[in-house]
Amino acid sequence: MLTLKTIDRRLQEFATAHAQLRVYSRGKMADFNQGKADEYPRLHMVYEGASYDGATKAMSFALFFLSLPTNDQDAEKQNDIVSDMERVAEDLLSDLYLHQNQAQEDTQQTRAGMVAGGTDFGIAYQNASITPVVEERNNVLCGVRLDVQVLVGFRKER
Repeated sequence: MLTLKTIDRRLQEFATAHAQLRVYSRGKMADFNQGKADEYPRLHMVYEGASYDGATKAMSFALFFLSLPTNDQDAEKQNDIVSDMERVAEDLLSDLYLHQNQAQEDTQQTRAGMVAGGTDFGIAYQNASITPVVEERNNVLCGVRLDVQVLVGFRKER
């Protein structure tokens, strides 16, 4: 069965392999300390919990693709960063979609975007959305927030 730890590892692998990302982090956004000498652009994962519907577990995530503009007040630069980070978020969606399709071909036991038995995961695109983000705390961060659900099989009888 796919676990939070496995998804966390896969997101870290994506961030490491992507040419436009420098670092991966996780945790609550309230604890996201921008005062440190962090590296950007970054992918930051917030796990928002799970819901259950029959044999399906939907794990909800807020994924932040963030970077620092060279000039905090430059609206054009902020817009460029939002555009760039949106493309990175779409790269992740594309990777998940391709991974889902490969898993479907391998098993031919899919239901509602989920690989039966929870051996792999798919993406619930009807629940995915990208929102522009401009965070102003110690400095200005811009990018996008990708809200997405990962569906896995869930066995009620254990």
